[in-house]
Amino acid sequence: MPNSTVPAKLTWNNGYEIIRTPKTLLSMEMLSAVVLFQALLIGLMLTDKIPEIAPYNRYIGICLVLMFLFLYVSNGQRIPTELMLFAAYWIWAIFSGAFVAQDSDWFMRIVRTNVQAFFLIFTAAGLTILRRDVDVVLIPLIVSILMVAIYGFITGDFTLGEGAFSSERKASLFGNPNGLGIFSVLGSMGILYFWVQSRGLILKLFLGSLTVIFALAIIYSGSRKSFTVLLFFLLLWLWFCYRSYLTRNIFATDFVLIFVVSLYLLVDYVMQGTTMGIRLQASLSNPDVDTTRNLMYIRAWELFKQFPITGVGLGNYTVHSGFATYSHSDYAEVLSTTGIVGFALYFPIYIVLWRGLNQAKTHFKDSLTQYRVGLFKAMILGILALSLGVIVSQSVLAWVLLATAVGYVHYNKDLHHTENILK
Repeated sequence: MPNSTVPAKLTWNNGYEIIRTPKTLLSMEMLSAVVLFQALLIGLMLTDKIPEIAPYNRYIGICLVLMFLFLYVSNGQRIPTELMLFAAYWIWAIFSGAFVAQDSDWFMRIVRTNVQAFFLIFTAAGLTILRRDVDVVLIPLIVSILMVAIYGFITGDFTLGEGAFSSERKASLFGNPNGLGIFSVLGSMGILYFWVQSRGLILKLFLGSLTVIFALAIIYSGSRKSFTVLLFFLLLWLWFCYRSYLTRNIFATDFVLIFVVSLYLLVDYVMQGTTMGIRLQASLSNPDVDTTRNLMYIRAWELFKQFPITGVGLGNYTVHSGFATYSHSDYAEVLSTTGIVGFALYFPIYIVLWRGLNQAKTHFKDSLTQYRVGLFKAMILGILALSLGVIVSQSVLAWVLLATAVGYVHYNKDLHHTENILK
């Protein structure tokens, strides 16, 4: 049943009265889908710690996707271009890999996992479109990541080892602490979506405290790439969202200065007294410690030259490379496992999404849209930076976050179409 909408708030834009982002009311069907979505995200977080819940995750996922598809089709929505490209990428990866994958069992395992993940990502974008706001996806995402971080703090379940590159490292619910670090970066990105629309001091302090929790989780995880990407993203956030205010708003200028000083103090603390600092200093003082990663990238390029069209098949970098692990770079992994065709289908998704954000910024001049577009741009660049060391194309939570941007662009196109009709 199509959702009704909240009465539209009318504002003036270039002399025309337009509808400004009316949310749809949460029907029982939509609310049920959101509850299932939250349950599934929490279940995914707990799977490493409690493997027995994996079948229940599948049942919840099937119910969620079926309910979402009913809502989406009954509302007559189109599939966003970004998701069609993502689907084309996976179709190519499955088709080409079926012919070239040496380890077919591992290939099929990755296929099954990522087909399920695609439907979850489609659901995240679709719920955003139906709601005409990203809160129905971002809040469950933030809650799930926050649960993991708080669990780690309460239990003290951080074993980072004594040395800079100790293999005895775990954090919270994950055997690999990089997972906690990466998810906490994504959580920080999600929280800042709500920053500018939270007018009260108490709410801003609450959001700020959540960001601090995620920052501490990143530090305790010892994940260098997560900490570096967090700093990079926060600087991009300031640039895209606040630079236009610096010359005409003294409060914005003071906020940016205080924030930059706080970042400096944070980096100083990390470098002086944490395992993270030890690991970062070791990397900076001795570039040879990352020689293995460099060799992984070189091997990925060699595999691409051997299989330039199809790549070696999903998951089969591990088989061909000799490293017994993945390539530790989304660029290297996509190129070496799906070839130039897969690379040309996957990474243009970011370009299409960026163009959509530019269109939203052009169509709607209000400060809230300008902020959200800036945040999403900072998020995209942050995730592309994260892709240097993480296989983002197979990261469910990273793509759930990106799906909110896809949904945001899509429903803003619909609102612009409505504006043209009203003129």
